[in-house]
Amino acid sequence: MLRKLYPVIFFLNIVLFLININHTLVMLMCLVNIFFLVSFLSKCKKNDLTYLKWLGCFALFCLLSCLWALNSRVALWVIIQQQIPIYTLCVSMFVYVKDWKDLYKCLRGYYFASIILLIYVILNVDLMTLAGSRLTDANDEQLWNPNYLGLYLALGIYAGFFSVFKEKDKYFLDVLVYLIAIIGMIAVIFLSGSRAALISLVSPLIVKVFISNKNILKSTLIISVILVICYSLIMYVPVLYLNIGIRIEELFNILSGEGVGDDSRMVLISSGLKWFQDAPILGIGINNFRILSGARLHYVTAFYAHNNYVELLVDIGIIGFAVYYISYIFLLSRFKVLDKEKKSWALGFLVMLLFSDMFHVSYYEVSMQILLCILYIIIRIERLNYINYRKSTYEKN
Repeated sequence: MLRKLYPVIFFLNIVLFLININHTLVMLMCLVNIFFLVSFLSKCKKNDLTYLKWLGCFALFCLLSCLWALNSRVALWVIIQQQIPIYTLCVSMFVYVKDWKDLYKCLRGYYFASIILLIYVILNVDLMTLAGSRLTDANDEQLWNPNYLGLYLALGIYAGFFSVFKEKDKYFLDVLVYLIAIIGMIAVIFLSGSRAALISLVSPLIVKVFISNKNILKSTLIISVILVICYSLIMYVPVLYLNIGIRIEELFNILSGEGVGDDSRMVLISSGLKWFQDAPILGIGINNFRILSGARLHYVTAFYAHNNYVELLVDIGIIGFAVYYISYIFLLSRFKVLDKEKKSWALGFLVMLLFSDMFHVSYYEVSMQILLCILYIIIRIERLNYINYRKSTYEKN
């Protein structure tokens, strides 16, 4: 009964996270997630717990950092308000999923939640701002963060693709709804002005095409066409240029050294690298980057780093940084159990995580943490399938 109910619970979780209307409901749902993960955990095989061990070590180190944090209240805030709800959701999904069928149910839930988010944005968007600024709501109530909005929908597009096209039974209505939905989602991603979201949308597809095709010339041609289409849209469609084209130009200026580009982002990153040198081993406490940015940079708002690498280095030092990113190394080493098709997608999503971390903080961002969990789930499913295959072959012989 609980297993049949969980996909609905997962869907409700994602809706609450993506729309972010009432944080009290998110915390209540966190308790529900804990109930489900405890119920499922007893049936989870011990050799499947690599993800849980890693996440537990990282979460514990973040909690311990409160002991030496500049401001322990700020550190505890991000743990209680952000990490615990997101991590309990991810853990409950990890212990729930046993096979591809279960994973597709979760992907479908995320996809449907993304459609609800898209409708929510359409109903609340301020059309008067589209020609001159990033996507905002009509009442200026900051109903969404443009960067996170784009990331949510980028993952929603891929979740929809796998849940609709990778299932054995495909229905015309499902395909039609998906095609309509991705048009709206892509439009919102472009209008959000989020470079991280744009990279997250394009990078898995590029890696997939490059790895899947043995013909390097063909791969290069397909990738070039994709990039040219994206570049032409954001640079020559006025509304898109004003929202994201200018920001892409700023990024090129930063990378080429020909201009300062987004000066505030560069100040946060360069300042963060200097602050890291003051406490390189243990950092200054989780979420305490914003304490230094508020005190030393004299911004009106105390900013986070807008870069996961810098944020973690400053907050929890080289030890915490290593604990977090060792998960990426582990995943890369385990992709060998995947066939070529699955490996190309898995590598694409790992590249997506690595690049998006340059533009936002992901250790407490729900879509990127779900994606990281999904990669672990895929490794576990394929590894268990391989073990079962070897057992059946041995028994036959």
